[in-house]
Amino acid sequence: MCFGPIKNRLRSDELVDRETTARLSESAFQTCLVNWARKHGWLVHHARTARESSGRYATPIQGDKGFPDLVLVKEGRVVFAELKSERGRIKPDQVRWRDAITKGAVEYYLWRPSDWERILEVLGLDPIPLWRCGGSKPKKPKRKEVKR
Repeated sequence: MCFGPIKNRLRSDELVDRETTARLSESAFQTCLVNWARKHGWLVHHARTARESSGRYATPIQGDKGFPDLVLVKEGRVVFAELKSERGRIKPDQVRWRDAITKGAVEYYLWRPSDWERILEVLGLDPIPLWRCGGSKPKKPKRKEVKR
């Protein structure tokens, strides 16, 4: 479902390229999406992970595991979004939340960097290439020189 046209439409290959999506971490993808959504008037909630005294990372919340990464709210719309890198897998606890949420009258999405164009459409955001909203274009890994 689309909630409005993207103004000044860019071509898909201008918004997302395989090289960027393949290397983009979930964290970098999230930062990009959060910054761009806030710039366009969305309220955004994300619970950050924290390191426990044991050295393990956990999200300090009370409730069931697997809650979606983002809750976005604007003009009466509530969007829950689970973010994954291109290779990230959704966990059983996250599936439970997805299934429970989608039974109601709210929106739920599983988004990956390659979904950038669709994300812009769903949230009604102005088009911007994925690599531009989070900073500079990712650098290509250096090739190792073979000594002969």
